[in-house]
Amino acid sequence: MIAVIDLFRHSHNSRPFAAGDTFFREGDDGGCLFVLLDGTVELRKGSRVLETVGAGEIFGEMELVEHEARWASAVAVTDGTVVTVTEKQFNFLVANTPHFATELLRLVVERLRRTYAA
Repeated sequence: MIAVIDLFRHSHNSRPFAAGDTFFREGDDGGCLFVLLDGTVELRKGSRVLETVGAGEIFGEMELVEHEARWASAVAVTDGTVVTVTEKQFNFLVANTPHFATELLRLVVERLRRTYAA
């Protein structure tokens, strides 16, 4: 099975980021999600770290599904590379790449389990 990261590895939308960069802040509009090609990003609610995201993972997806403001902030812990996926691209991927939709659902379920286990 192809990993989600393989769908984006050669994307023209990839860009480098530096440790300390903020991708979004709590309350921002959520018009895109991010695929982390390499590096580490923390998802934070205030000063509390909710999740640490690593290479091959997706973050910022909730706002594309809910059409709500960002509920947390995302801050780079290390340097790395990220791909930005717009809502239009997201909808295309969900409709035309069943593996992407399945992996996204798996990610959400894993995060819910970790939240309930905490």
